[in-house]
Amino acid sequence: VRNGDDFDADLFEIFFQVMLTAHAALVFYLVQFSEIQMKFRRNLPIPLIKTAGLYLLTYLILLLPELAFMLVNNHGNLQISHIVFQYGSAVAILFLYTGVLYGCGLHMDSYMLFVFISFIMNFFLQKTGQHFLAMLFTLVIAFIVFKSHYYSFERAVKEEN
Repeated sequence: VRNGDDFDADLFEIFFQVMLTAHAALVFYLVQFSEIQMKFRRNLPIPLIKTAGLYLLTYLILLLPELAFMLVNNHGNLQISHIVFQYGSAVAILFLYTGVLYGCGLHMDSYMLFVFISFIMNFFLQKTGQHFLAMLFTLVIAFIVFKSHYYSFERAVKEEN
């Protein structure tokens, strides 16, 4: 995102969205492992909010290297609040990918189509300059999508068996 001595914020926004798209595969494998290898987890009395919190905590930890990279390499180029809101948006977007993946029934083709569409949508949403509102909007939508698809995925799996 550096061109000589200039910092290009537009290139940073594009790079950031590409980085999130690359992490979409990790979300797929995490949810697939959770639902296929650890089926017993569904029978545990864990509330939906704690399951959502588990995914959010996982994504917070998963994206810590990106946060550290942005803080070290973009010091002076971007405000700290902008970097923190970008990090929060990234966590919210990965959580949104989780809810969509449950809605897609763990099918990679339809999931990746949504990831591509969300790449474009999030890029334009970030360009509004309202980073906190963009992060909050994405997080609210992610919770709604996760809540609506988490238990429907369970019913779909039971009907298949």
